[in-house]
Amino acid sequence: MKAGRFLLPFAVFLLVSFPLLRERGSSHARAEQNLTPVPSAAVGAQPQGAQPDPPGTIDGAKNPELIPDEVAYRLVLLAIAEPENATDAQKARFQAKVAPAGLDGNDAEALLGILGPFQSQLDAAGAQGSQILARDPIPPSGSPDYQQLLQLGQQKDTALAQAISALPARLSADGVAKFQAFVQIQKKGMKYLPDAPMK
Repeated sequence: MKAGRFLLPFAVFLLVSFPLLRERGSSHARAEQNLTPVPSAAVGAQPQGAQPDPPGTIDGAKNPELIPDEVAYRLVLLAIAEPENATDAQKARFQAKVAPAGLDGNDAEALLGILGPFQSQLDAAGAQGSQILARDPIPPSGSPDYQQLLQLGQQKDTALAQAISALPARLSADGVAKFQAFVQIQKKGMKYLPDAPMK
């Protein structure tokens, strides 16, 4: 299947947003950031020596419909985002990453414009989080550092929501449909571990 050749295969765990510190549990989504198109048969193959997936993991290669859209959009936007005021090389890299979506030039430019501020917000929140964790790697629940990490996680969630809500406002109807289809295809290369209650 031609679309399968352009999947973004995924291999490293990305935290959905400070999952170990969120009060409602821990969410993980695994994603490889090798953006080279690969045959669909290679997607989902476990590298030799890889640890088995934790119980309850949803494998997008088998059940892509069970991976939440919010998780898929987060991973795709993180994978394709480039900074604000992107250089020509960064713009070219972005164009290569979104080429399989089939966006026209105007929609691709609009998407890049949405993702620049999104990336800036994530970078700022990530830098603050790193400073907190450098001084206290495991802040106690209820401590000021713990509360600040929760707030930073909420800022990341807000940035994601803003980026997603900007898509229909800034892209053409055809561009929105194509990008949505692109995100759905990427689910086939994702693995997702739903929230589990914290003890």
